[in-house]
Amino acid sequence: MEEIFKEVSLNEIQDLITEASTSNDFSASIDSNESLKDTMKNFIGNKDFHVFLLTSSDNQEIGFTSTFPNKHEGRISIGYAFVKKEYRGKGYGYTMRLKLIDWIKRQGFKEIYAKTWKKNLPMIRLNEKMGFKFVEEVANDRKDGDSTIKYLLEI
Repeated sequence: MEEIFKEVSLNEIQDLITEASTSNDFSASIDSNESLKDTMKNFIGNKDFHVFLLTSSDNQEIGFTSTFPNKHEGRISIGYAFVKKEYRGKGYGYTMRLKLIDWIKRQGFKEIYAKTWKKNLPMIRLNEKMGFKFVEEVANDRKDGDSTIKYLLEI
């Protein structure tokens, strides 16, 4: 069964954004008091802001990921990513990240910046498995007291 990875608008994934926003393991560590939806809306219209949906071949939503602009020329940032609970631990995060990196390469970027929080061990393992290199840890900068871990991948 082949998954479908496609670019979508924020409006097309409202239910997934709501689910991510109310997920304790996701929302507790967002580094802003702004809602996930509002944070993402702030980037609408920027040429480097894109949202992607991963679905099963029978059109079941699995998760979403996004890209954000980065201040360095030739670099793009991976934004928020979310996989629904029932699909976690089955390789869909890896599939989604792989498809996103392929899309980023086709756009001509040379570097990909990613960050996550220290307690998000699945994302840390995924970044390292995919070749992202540790850049820095920013201690206790999250609203729940967690730290941000930053990564970079040269492509």
